Amino acid sequence: MSCAQSDDVPTRDRNPLPRWSSGRVTLMGGAAHPMYPFGGNGAAQAILDAKSLAVQLARANGDVAKALNTYERERREKVYAVVLSNRQGGPERVIDFVLSRLSRSDNRLEDVAPF
Repeated sequence: MSCAQSDDVPTRDRNPLPRWSSGRVTLMGGAAHPMYPFGGNGAAQAILDAKSLAVQLARANGDVAKALNTYERERREKVYAVVLSNRQGGPERVIDFVLSRLSRSDNRLEDVAPF
């Protein structure tokens, strides 16, 4: 199967989970926070998860459970803000905003949204 979205597999997100970690096991990326694919947000958040997780594991002095819990506390609310924001239209909101300002036929795009 290709990386492209199949027509028979709907794109969807999930409501925030109450937790990602349990003991020495955690979730990250799409497993922790699936989201609508707007502007690469899912991939970007997965990369930020990986960075946070690596930093916390390096600082943990062998206490993996502590590192996973710290990673979760650092990332969970931030990433769910992105998930919930994407439900409102993601980056396409900018286009909707500009179109709403171009309500009259004599409006010019350059006046509504200058470069």
